[in-house]
Amino acid sequence: MYTLQNRVGRLVELRVESPMDLQDMRHFAADAARAVAKHSAVIVVTDLLGARVFMQPIADAIMGVIRHDGPKVERNAFLVGESAVFSMQIERIIRGSGVPGRRAFRSPSELEQWLEDALSRSEKARLPEFLAEGVASRKVQPHH
Repeated sequence: MYTLQNRVGRLVELRVESPMDLQDMRHFAADAARAVAKHSAVIVVTDLLGARVFMQPIADAIMGVIRHDGPKVERNAFLVGESAVFSMQIERIIRGSGVPGRRAFRSPSELEQWLEDALSRSEKARLPEFLAEGVASRKVQPHH
């Protein structure tokens, strides 16, 4: 399951949550291609806090999307959270894609710092809002 939006400037906002299947990946690949086609270059922020380790066919498909859209993506920052195993998988996907300008982060503040010099003022204002929306959407409501 994923959402992909371009609300401000060149900032493409991607949020991926488990489960993710091959049909989702086919739709995602087409949506990603459309999102990057609108600009000469984009900055992508990928919130993976709601995702878990991907099955290998999904990981391979993600690597393929990164390779395909790579020339138009100036930077892609992946927020992976605290899972060491998932972090290692995302690092392996990034390395395997062979495309520069991709990094995984466990901390939103480190992610924001890495993207800061590449973003416009309006994109810098939107980035923490996007990250906060992801945290808020995952909070479990207390039972009464």
